[in-house]
Amino acid sequence: MKRNLFCLSTIVILLTLFIMLSVNVLNGNLAAWNDSVYIQVSAWINPILTNIMIFLNYIGKWFVYLIIAFLFLVIPRTRKKIGIPVTFVVFASIALNYVLKLFFAIERPDNYRIVSASGYGHPSAHAMVTTAFIGICLFLFLRNTNNKQLKIIVSALSIIFILLMGFSRIYLGVHTPTDIIAGYLAGIFVVATSVIFLYNFKPLQSLKL
Repeated sequence: MKRNLFCLSTIVILLTLFIMLSVNVLNGNLAAWNDSVYIQVSAWINPILTNIMIFLNYIGKWFVYLIIAFLFLVIPRTRKKIGIPVTFVVFASIALNYVLKLFFAIERPDNYRIVSASGYGHPSAHAMVTTAFIGICLFLFLRNTNNKQLKIIVSALSIIFILLMGFSRIYLGVHTPTDIIAGYLAGIFVVATSVIFLYNFKPLQSLKL
């Protein structure tokens, strides 16, 4: 019950923030801020960091998470507890990102692009799917682990990875900061709604997730 209330409250807050952010982006109110952040980030560009960001670009693609989710799904030991929730969340985040990008139709920034990217930019798929994937994995880990120290370490590493993924998209010139923030909000939204659905939908309760 407490988990459902927390998730519902989170969903309402996320929807509100996402709508406010997107409206301001559409109205051009945050263009100057986006440009100023990119200028600061671009000052960090160097060969070593570029290689790291390009590596993150590849491992953060949606199909990488889908492959990992599929592996959890086909292994009998992890199918119910990990495979089903993770696969559901990954599919949901990919589908929602596609719909949102078409709906808002916000172009990518006109910056120097270190890597190629096509399609619309808002919200960032890398940020959104990464947040959703890491988010549900972290939820499942915390749900099944009693070691407090390990919980803190894994949570911190998860947050760092998500933030680095977002930073890499700005660094590579393919997304604005608002694209990234929108991706984070939408990714957490997917996790929160999925948790409510997966653990309250009666046909799924028989699976004892």
